Amino acid sequence: VRRNNEPYERAIQVSMQAVLVNPHFLFRVESPSATTAHGGKLSAFELASRLSYFLWGTMPDVDLMALAQSGQLLDPKVLEAQTRRMLLSPRAIALGEDFAIQWLQLRRLDNVLPDPELFPSWNEDLKRDMATEAKLLFLDSIVQNRDVMELAAGRFTFINERLAKHYGLSGVTGPEFRRVDVSAANRGGLIGLGGVLTVTSNPNRTSPVKRGKWVMEEILGAPPPPPPPDVGVLADDRRASTAKTIKDRLAEHRDKPGCVNCHRPLDAYGFSLENFDAVGRWRTQDGPFPVDTASELPDGSKITGVDGLRKLVQNRRGDFTRTLTEKLMIFGLGRGLSAVDHLEIDEIRQRLGKKGNRMQELMVEIVLSRAFTHRGGGR
Repeated sequence: VRRNNEPYERAIQVSMQAVLVNPHFLFRVESPSATTAHGGKLSAFELASRLSYFLWGTMPDVDLMALAQSGQLLDPKVLEAQTRRMLLSPRAIALGEDFAIQWLQLRRLDNVLPDPELFPSWNEDLKRDMATEAKLLFLDSIVQNRDVMELAAGRFTFINERLAKHYGLSGVTGPEFRRVDVSAANRGGLIGLGGVLTVTSNPNRTSPVKRGKWVMEEILGAPPPPPPPDVGVLADDRRASTAKTIKDRLAEHRDKPGCVNCHRPLDAYGFSLENFDAVGRWRTQDGPFPVDTASELPDGSKITGVDGLRKLVQNRRGDFTRTLTEKLMIFGLGRGLSAVDHLEIDEIRQRLGKKGNRMQELMVEIVLSRAFTHRGGGR
């Protein structure tokens, strides 16, 4: 009997393979038509799908589909109302799990392996707690419609007892996460997240260069140029790390031709975070040396410690808002940005300033933008 069924089984297998590798199965396809060519407006169903996968990471619910069916979703007022409804839904946790973790580069937590001799407290539970902290911080900023800069450099974060002990904080008990003012511990907002500080470190030491690069790329939106070939690396053995401070060792590296221009901003931003060790704990000593967090930016301005970095970021509100808008736009559109998209992002920033620079307003502005409701990046 099996022998007789083999042709049918093979046919089913081939059919299933064809379905599973078909681009229409693997991707959300927005098919062009006579009325929706490149740059044309999305259909109501396409808009519902784009919105739902942006905010929820899954297909539209019954309410959204009903509004798409009736065509009402194409009304900007209805689209705004649905956006606010969806942002306050428990399903919006996908924004934290997908966007925030991706943006902050915290997927790399799965691959970091701090030296167990130097950091014996590091374990899988702590790693998960750090990821949860970042997700909750981002989601809270949206649900509570907080100021955009409170996310970047505010006074609060979300911690449980295990993470509080890791950060050297008292008064937090139990496994539940709660919003805590951590400014007394020189933390708050994205600056001071243990997960970020860990993924921007080496297994046995901090990396001011990696941390500086993260600040420039993910906070200020001004990524440094790629390093020249044969740039070399710092020796990481114990003898090297105890002979000179990391600042002195990087200064020698920076003196090499072709290195100084990139390293001045990288090192300045990175050294401002040197009070945090390679797994995000506060410290005042780096082995036998006192921690030195003072540096100078290329424009001659001074920056000292995490407080100095926080003030700098707060003073560059426009840069952070633009960077966050770009990251969210790329995530929501599922593509890179065009020159026209960047012009629209500038307009979003201006409108956002008139609305108090609030996170929910930013999300609504992105959804109502032409880039989001139309194909491509053209006008």
